[in-house]
Amino acid sequence: KQAIDLAREIRKSKSIILFSPASASFEKFKNEFDRGRKFNFYIKNLLKNI
Repeated sequence: KQAIDLAREIRKSKSIILFSPASASFEKFKNEFDRGRKFNFYIKNLLKNI
């Protein structure tokens, strides 16, 4: 969520933002599916507010 919020703040018009995980997140999510669902949730909310 922090990375998505920061990208929204600093993005330029019509720019492309690539999110690529650089570290493990074993303790933050139940599994890879939980991580994916939360990522999709935040991205969908971001797109609604652009």
